[in-house]
Amino acid sequence: MLEFSDIHTFYGGAHILHGVSLRVEAGEVVSLLGRNGAGKTSFLRTLVGEQPLTEGRRTVGDTVRFGYYDQRGLQTNGKERAKLLEFVVSQVELGVDRAGGSSEAPA
Repeated sequence: MLEFSDIHTFYGGAHILHGVSLRVEAGEVVSLLGRNGAGKTSFLRTLVGEQPLTEGRRTVGDTVRFGYYDQRGLQTNGKERAKLLEFVVSQVELGVDRAGGSSEAPA
């Protein structure tokens, strides 16, 4: 289970997430769509705990593992790309997750 409750966060001086709430149960699939600059990457960074919360609560179930590869990553092709994807998949399979558990915005 993954849950956001009334999430607010900033990027620089811009208030980019305004009261977002979301609950995803085991087995559910979620797609995130939006135009360039709409905040998709910022939302994903908040999801995995890389972007701090200003307000709200983020709860990640004990068995949740993120398989997110940031767009700032390496530029690869051919065999290098295959090796990189194998590495990312292996980390998800191993349960490597820096941001599990619950977190709340500072009081």
